[in-house]
Amino acid sequence: MPIRQAKIIPKKTALIPSYKIVDNYSQIIKNAREKMGLSQDILASYLGEKLSVIKKIEGGKLKPSLELAKKMEKLLKVNLIEEESSEELELK
Repeated sequence: MPIRQAKIIPKKTALIPSYKIVDNYSQIIKNAREKMGLSQDILASYLGEKLSVIKKIEGGKLKPSLELAKKMEKLLKVNLIEEESSEELELK
């Protein structure tokens, strides 16, 4: 009787990207806002945020969430998010 060889089934994996806010986000946001002629108050209104949040972000005291950063990128036409790394996830 011949010896049967085990069937090797490759694992299914997916790359899950990880994103982060760029280091100089506060300066990028402030410069873009000023270039567009917007006040912090108007920017806050457009984004549905409080003025205090915008002031803290521009002052570098608060990092925006990825969701808020995406809104700011779209409105201000800037890049605030970068891919940090990719993590491999095994699918079952």
